[in-house]
Amino acid sequence: MPGATHVVILEGINDIGKVRNPADWQPPAEKLIAAYEQLLARAKSRGLKVIFGTLLPYKGAAYADDAGEQRRATVNGWMRANRARFDGLIDFDTAMGEPGDPATMRLSWQIGDHLHPNDAGYTTMAKTAFPVIRAQGCR
Repeated sequence: MPGATHVVILEGINDIGKVRNPADWQPPAEKLIAAYEQLLARAKSRGLKVIFGTLLPYKGAAYADDAGEQRRATVNGWMRANRARFDGLIDFDTAMGEPGDPATMRLSWQIGDHLHPNDAGYTTMAKTAFPVIRAQGCR
């Protein structure tokens, strides 16, 4: 986009959930992290400030499983461990977790499928993102 100065990268959870057809491939966390590395390098090469958002909780979703949760935790852990390489990190995972069960999206902030925030959830996400984005001088 002409004139862009910043990019916020928030990946959905679809690449992590289990699949019904065994022929469908589930990328390991290392492949997902490699894709994030590629996005980071491409954005930085264009002079963009890069802000990553952690993957949201999804326990209870129809395609949630332990292997997917492990991939999600690994990717989020990589983001947190590498935050100094980014211009910002929005911790949606922590902000949206259910108290006492942080792998589940807060029940009052989702539409009931454990994947999609409702209006209150998106408001929380915006309030979580705003100070990180603002700190980078994005207007």
